[in-house]
Amino acid sequence: QDDSVDLAELLDTLPDDWRRAVVLTEMGYVAESDDPNATTVATLCGVSGRTVRSWLKHARNQIEQMQLEES
Repeated sequence: QDDSVDLAELLDTLPDDWRRAVVLTEMGYVAESDDPNATTVATLCGVSGRTVRSWLKHARNQIEQMQLEES
């Protein structure tokens, strides 16, 4: 449970768009799809798949950096 609390705290530090992309991905949505009718993180956020991939990359990097700083 401590890990989940720590992760929640880390998520709170992310910009809103990045956090939303991470949460939606964790909920099982894929970042993007070739199927124009698919519900994806990109369609839910109203951005391109490339933007979502960028947000997720930056979010991962920031979370990893903060975890390193805590240890």
